[in-house]
Amino acid sequence: MRQSLWIGLCSLVLLIGAANGARGSDQQAWVGRQVMAKSARSRPRSGDRPSSKTIICVRTVDRTKGNWLSVGDGWLRYDEVVPIDDAVAWFGAQIHERPSAFNYVSCAAAHCNKGHYDEAAADCATALRIQPRFDAAYYYRAAAQAAQGRFREAVG
Repeated sequence: MRQSLWIGLCSLVLLIGAANGARGSDQQAWVGRQVMAKSARSRPRSGDRPSSKTIICVRTVDRTKGNWLSVGDGWLRYDEVVPIDDAVAWFGAQIHERPSAFNYVSCAAAHCNKGHYDEAAADCATALRIQPRFDAAYYYRAAAQAAQGRFREAVG
């Protein structure tokens, strides 16, 4: 009886250790990855203050701590971000469910990151129809046009 209890406890300790080791390696898998905030409410935080930097940008994770990712200008929870490799599909699904200027511009930023400049410009144009004074839409549209060598359009 004691031996089976001992074996059970040892097994439990091994399982917990393996789970914690997997969690640690999952956290380290974030380091070096490029991510984007999933929503306008997901601003990097430093202490209890949100970052002043724009929310729609590609950030690189430089370290992790628990469920938090350090992204240079603050910390985001891992569930508040989408990896850049998945961002176009993720924001595309968000657009399908709930079209918003934020989702269109976020998709445009992901397109720019991938070199899909025509798609980025089209998403920005749609965002500007929804919210004509959205600065980030003008920024990413100009970035896409400039990357294609269309400088007059980019500054015009």
